[in-house]
Amino acid sequence: MASEDYIKLTKPLGSKSGVWETFGLPVYENNGARSTDKSKVVCKLCNAHLKYNGNTTNMQKHIDRHHMSVSSSSRSVTSDTDSEAEKVKIDASQRRTVSGQLRLTELNSTKYSFDSQKAKTLNRKVGVFIAKDLRPLSIVDNLHFREFVRELDPRYSLPTRKYFSEKVIPQLYSEVKDKIIAELKETESVALTTDSWTSRACESYVTITVHFMQSDWNMKSYVLQTRHLDVSHTGVNIGNVLKEALTEWKLPTEHEVALVTDNASNMEIAAKTADLQPHIGCFAHTVNLACQRGLKVSALGRLLGRIRKVVSYFHRSTTATAVLKSKQQQLSLPIHKLVQDVQTRWNSSYEMIQRYLEQEPAIHAALSSPEIKKNIRDVVTLSCDDISEAEHVLKVLEPLKTVTNIMCAEHSPTVSLIYPMKAVILENMAENVQDSNLVREVKQAIRENLSKRYTEEDTAEFLLLCAALDPRFKCLPRLEQNEKDEVYGNIERKVLLLGDGPVKVKIEPLEPGTETTDAQALPSFLNNNLPDFPTLNQSEDAPAECDLECPPPAKKIKKSAIEQLLGDVYIVSATPGKTMAQRVKSELENFKKQSSIPLNANPLLWWKTNESHFPLLARLAKNLLGIPSTSVPSERVFSTAGDIVTATRSALSAENVDRLIFLKKNL
Repeated sequence: MASEDYIKLTKPLGSKSGVWETFGLPVYENNGARSTDKSKVVCKLCNAHLKYNGNTTNMQKHIDRHHMSVSSSSRSVTSDTDSEAEKVKIDASQRRTVSGQLRLTELNSTKYSFDSQKAKTLNRKVGVFIAKDLRPLSIVDNLHFREFVRELDPRYSLPTRKYFSEKVIPQLYSEVKDKIIAELKETESVALTTDSWTSRACESYVTITVHFMQSDWNMKSYVLQTRHLDVSHTGVNIGNVLKEALTEWKLPTEHEVALVTDNASNMEIAAKTADLQPHIGCFAHTVNLACQRGLKVSALGRLLGRIRKVVSYFHRSTTATAVLKSKQQQLSLPIHKLVQDVQTRWNSSYEMIQRYLEQEPAIHAALSSPEIKKNIRDVVTLSCDDISEAEHVLKVLEPLKTVTNIMCAEHSPTVSLIYPMKAVILENMAENVQDSNLVREVKQAIRENLSKRYTEEDTAEFLLLCAALDPRFKCLPRLEQNEKDEVYGNIERKVLLLGDGPVKVKIEPLEPGTETTDAQALPSFLNNNLPDFPTLNQSEDAPAECDLECPPPAKKIKKSAIEQLLGDVYIVSATPGKTMAQRVKSELENFKKQSSIPLNANPLLWWKTNESHFPLLARLAKNLLGIPSTSVPSERVFSTAGDIVTATRSALSAENVDRLIFLKKNL
């Protein structure tokens, strides 16, 4: 008789094991007589036939291996006392094939081995999801998330929160960290930024970011660490954190490592403790301090106070907000909310004035409406003189806002912009006979505060050197000829200190008329207010990049085998017989003869194109133009940290905070 021609499944009398809810002894019928085969058992779920010798071990193993996702209650079948009409009917699609392979339903119930490559891949993907999307580690213990994962792949067993916290996230951290360390080993010079912040749990952290130029002249930056600092934020303590970071991340220290921080006095001490030079004060912070000084002018303070009262009223009154929105629609004004300033951020005051002036007609109409007018106290609209003064102040602050936006770009050589930007701001803050008393006071306050910044001899010398290496500003306006000669003399000494180095460049002729498409946009007021830059705006006959004369393309000559193999690496532009000093001087003289590129051109693209013509100068430019002018990259981490250390996740360990921020920024 066929092994599958049984009429029902039954279990031995007196059996108590739960496996008999899934298995049964087959009962056959032959000529009206029934008999039970006690030498084998049949699985009620997949119709698998197993040998039976009195114990249930092999049946339990079968359940553990093939039917883990099926509960005992769902495997129950009718007992042997049931009628023949209620016997178990197993669909043919659920049975094993003749060859012994598992059917699809059985395959779906087979779990991935914990050490399988598939399980490891899925675990890593969930870890990346947690880190990049700022999800709490507890999400893997969430019932509905686990059900969602089970529905996607029933064979995948989602590990617990503890496993991700102790295994997956640390492994991802180690992988990315090793990759960054390997990349940093390939660079010659790096710059650091650092700043500190306090979490919701009242724990203090110090963040460090690294910035450098890749061999292809692309700017690169990473968040290295966000470490808990449970001691006072003295300069010595922060300096020790920086020294430990230099060692841990194996940063190249053969040359100077620049440090960019805010202008706090403890940061100056930290830079000296860690022996990081030059130490550049954050230009955005410098501009903020100067603007804050201007906003504290008494007359402007009173004007801002009146605007602040109006804005605060609309922010706390739902009725006033609804009326304002109605007036905006009637007057065809943009449906914008009023901006409330934060007194520690000058640009928020700028944005508050700007939005108030934009919505002034709607504000006036709303405050004059009967439903609001009867309820307001001590809130009045600005007079015509007040509005005029606000417009003039906004015009004074506009260049500073534009400068701040430019300086905060992470992928531009912004350190070279500090000197020309400071000069342009000071020019814009010069008094004009048409200025009102308020505008004159604001300009004077900003000018006095900014003019004393970056005046230390070493810092000023360094910023001029960086500006001279930027092909947009290399003509160094506002300097006398002897001062320009001194700057270029410093460049010559710096290049000689670097040494010959591995100058491995391939000489390729410049393509005339090459455009720089990925340029860094500079404000129009730079062009309008730089009369001393005679060559920044080139004439129609001037070449776009430089004045190097390029010979016509030569006929292709078949290269030898060694030229084909090593020609791209060992072709050097140095003239045989020249000393290092002669080569530097020759490059420098040739560099000074080139026309300055337009202000909106990308200096890195220029250097990438001309590196083969100035290999020694290019090496110094690559080291210096990768230094940021602000500590904004570190400050931006605070926003990410606020999304990680939330009110519901304030118990995160400092180690996990560091790892999650690191992975979010670098993964």
